Amino acid sequence: MITRNQESRVPHRRRPRVSHEPLHVTLHLIDRLPNLRNHREHRLIVGAIRKCQERFGCRVFGYCVLSNHLHVLIEAVNESTLAQAMKGLEVRIARGLNKLWQRKGSIFRERFHGRVLKTLKDIHRAVRYVIQNGRKHGVPMPKDQPDPCSSGPWYRYWQGREGQPFRTDDCPVAKPQTMYVEMACSRFPIGLDELPMRRENWLDEEHLEVLLGV
Repeated sequence: MITRNQESRVPHRRRPRVSHEPLHVTLHLIDRLPNLRNHREHRLIVGAIRKCQERFGCRVFGYCVLSNHLHVLIEAVNESTLAQAMKGLEVRIARGLNKLWQRKGSIFRERFHGRVLKTLKDIHRAVRYVIQNGRKHGVPMPKDQPDPCSSGPWYRYWQGREGQPFRTDDCPVAKPQTMYVEMACSRFPIGLDELPMRRENWLDEEHLEVLLGV
């Protein structure tokens, strides 16, 4: 019998120290669960993100839903508030999906992976990595359109859009308030068909993929 600990690929280690900073957080499903990008699954996840805004002083300012994992960009006051906010988000998502799937029990691997974003370049790379992750994994989507299963449609800083998002209605993510996040996004617009490049970002992105097995 496979236990939850055996299913987890994220090692047990001390959480990163956080002090009013942005982070890139990844949540990974256990095996053999339905695709999170299905319409009903995606809608439940976005609803959970919306309801968790400003809880414990944390806010989600970006996300991407993949078939078996979820990337989140979040601002946190400290390690404790981050843990509380992520627990609340996980519980909301798990309750909704378990009800939809008519099952009980855990759906996430034991520990989420969190990485503090310290510099302008680090923030830019993380934002691009998250909102363009569907294209990175080869998910089919229309050319010159943001991933509909991400916060990309509400993102303001696409190349050639002059600060205009694709959608302005009912935005599920919060406006970032951490120093440097807005600066990093506005200074480095992202191309709609641009992919996170391994060679350019091997310290951040390829290492993260190896760690998470995604």
